[in-house]
Amino acid sequence: MNTIEEIVSYYNFPESGIIVLSYLQAPFVTTDTLEEAVTTLILNNADSSIGVEKMNQQVYKRGNYGLTPLNIFNGLNSDFDSIYREANIALALKISNIQNGSLRGSKIVHFEVDKNECYFIDSIQKHKIANIIISDE
Repeated sequence: MNTIEEIVSYYNFPESGIIVLSYLQAPFVTTDTLEEAVTTLILNNADSSIGVEKMNQQVYKRGNYGLTPLNIFNGLNSDFDSIYREANIALALKISNIQNGSLRGSKIVHFEVDKNECYFIDSIQKHKIANIIISDE
């Protein structure tokens, strides 16, 4: 967070401003998604908005007697039953968060991201695959 604080201070951004972070390791993020991050933040009057991917597989938590499912698939699930994972592709935040000592703030909202954009490069192998994908486009 120190780097962001220095940038905000250097450019003297207004406290009412918004910053959008697009992660370098996520090469397939579109400008539409970055705009969605800002729109979601503003419409929900939140402190930050993060890109998430909906988990369509069963997810478990270890318990005293083995694994316990966190998301139950019964055919009638609502959005409140869904589990999401942070996609690590984009984050929109209010500058006032930084001045209050937080990156995300207390009210975090989300926007779903297309699976094609959720590719996060965290290994040499994934970097090679991303280069292949890019060269095929």
